[in-house]
Amino acid sequence: MSPAAAEVTACPFTYDHYREILERLRAAGAAFIRFGEPLQERTVWLRHDVDLDPEATLPLAEVESALGATATYLFQVTSSLYNVLAPATAGVIRRLQELGHEVGLHLNLHAYTPGSSGPMDALARREAGVLALVTGVPVRVVSFHRPAPAVLGQEIPGLISTYAPPYFRASKYLSDSEMHWREGCACHQAGSHLRLQLLTHAEWWAAAAADRAARLAGFRQRHRQAWEAALAVEVAPPKEGNPCQS
Repeated sequence: MSPAAAEVTACPFTYDHYREILERLRAAGAAFIRFGEPLQERTVWLRHDVDLDPEATLPLAEVESALGATATYLFQVTSSLYNVLAPATAGVIRRLQELGHEVGLHLNLHAYTPGSSGPMDALARREAGVLALVTGVPVRVVSFHRPAPAVLGQEIPGLISTYAPPYFRASKYLSDSEMHWREGCACHQAGSHLRLQLLTHAEWWAAAAADRAARLAGFRQRHRQAWEAALAVEVAPPKEGNPCQS
């Protein structure tokens, strides 16, 4: 069996299976809480880093909301693939909040020249302030995009880091990074840990099973269409009688 086929047949990255993961965790006694809230007997923090496609978050958020589970969705301010201030992305953020979820910062330190932007904690607070223009409430939580080892285990004054010791070193950490569970699918972890941080990336999940290449192809197609539509608006000829259109 090819690696691509194995990705599909093992445990599918589908909305139905994501629901099954949450149901298994809940059946094992897990409580889904926000970062910073008091620990429960069995605690799960649901985390989503938004790397590629903000709109892809909504189906997972709706699954969680239907099960009474709260999650934290973390957005980049410096992404070259989306703009948190654009109406479409801002609308996604507001919808996530309406569904009962928290919105935090996904800080990409790789977007900055080393030593050019000041201390990491100041940079995180500055970007959190930008994101708060959209959320309408203070941003409390920060995660890091492709974190360097120096970030792991560090506290960020004024923010809750998802890599701070209580959530990372003192808890089980599972991630579907690059559409791959390094220790097997999270569905097999229910009941195995008193504290679990579960990180998923919405772009890998969809209604039907597919491999990573197919997921990326779909992403490219959707965003190419959106880009073409935006370009068509920007290069449309001026309306008659409006010589000052810019």
